Amino acid sequence: MPEALTEKNWNAIKKAAGVELDDDALVKALKRFDKVDAAKPVAWKSALADVTGQLEALEVVVTRQRRTLGKGATEIQAKLAAMGATAADLLKTGPVAAGAAEEDDADAPALLSSKMKPLLKELMQGGVTMHALICTVGKSTVALVMRKEIGPQRRAFVAGCAAEKGTPKFIPATCSLEGPAITFVVQEGGKGLARRVSQALKDQTDTKWKVRVRGPDGDDDDEEDGAGPGAPEAAAATPPQAAADDPLARIRAWHGELQRSVGALAEPGDPANAADLAMIARGLAYLDKPPATPEMAKIERLVDNMRDLVAKIRARMDEAARVAEAARLAEEARLAEEAARVEEARRARVEAIVAQMQELAGQLDPAADAVAAGKIQEVLRRLAPPAQPPIATAEQFLSAVQRTVQ
Repeated sequence: MPEALTEKNWNAIKKAAGVELDDDALVKALKRFDKVDAAKPVAWKSALADVTGQLEALEVVVTRQRRTLGKGATEIQAKLAAMGATAADLLKTGPVAAGAAEEDDADAPALLSSKMKPLLKELMQGGVTMHALICTVGKSTVALVMRKEIGPQRRAFVAGCAAEKGTPKFIPATCSLEGPAITFVVQEGGKGLARRVSQALKDQTDTKWKVRVRGPDGDDDDEEDGAGPGAPEAAAATPPQAAADDPLARIRAWHGELQRSVGALAEPGDPANAADLAMIARGLAYLDKPPATPEMAKIERLVDNMRDLVAKIRARMDEAARVAEAARLAEEARLAEEAARVEEARRARVEAIVAQMQELAGQLDPAADAVAAGKIQEVLRRLAPPAQPPIATAEQFLSAVQRTVQ
């Protein structure tokens, strides 16, 4: 159980912010999650989904009551968002990963250096996607790359390796080779994040890597120049100033980038996504056949708008996937609870039938009714755990015993 998702932590957050909230539902959900058995995945995910839903609901309430709550509202919103992110990560990693001890704690520092360098070299060969966690603390940056998804239990370790101390910001990402650069795909970022990640990887592995960050606003071009080890030879053959000197080459590059981004999207689903995709398609058609003397400022604005549309579509799809997953987990939990109720009713009825049989057996004369008593004992053995006979079968046994006694 992560400390962030405990009633104790939530009470500390409220006290620090100095606000009073109607948070009974959230507290109840946190208590339930604290008590749930991680060895029962359906119940565990159901409890965690309940926590996630209550966090989101309370965040909406805080947003509506910002004026009433005063200065503490901003802090509460940030903490609720952080708790929500932790819960979302846990839903991805699952109960085993969430509760498991760090199998490689003894080598934890090596995860950021000697163990990560071979992974970066493998990424530079292409054809593989890995997971990453970027942590920024002030001007300090730490980057962790792993094959498997990085659970929330890693965050404290990564933040502790930052050169500066303060409030950490965590940015989950996936990474793969695109062109000559290891490209980190994030849902949030900032100007210069690619440069910060590149410097962090260099500091941690003593090797320079070419890095790109793709976020909601498109590629972050503020990155380190020069290719890292293992970069494809084709990249070296590209004239360094080709894109800068040739406006049409820049337009072709933007066209390719946006085509790849759109190709990575799933089916639109949401009508708003379909409308945005139609706008992107019109923009791609324009970029595919630009004027001979293009107005670059106008085209750059068009590309930025198209990137924004792609980011919005991704966000909607992620939200739709999250809602669908929450609904699926809730349905699984409902079915599990229904099955448990049915099983409890079956067990209670069988126990009642067994009690009746034992009562009938007690009415027999062991000497005169030895055969009947033996038959009853045989039936009782067939009904005893671990057997799980249907109620109809138990009823048939009871009728047979009653006829035997009579």
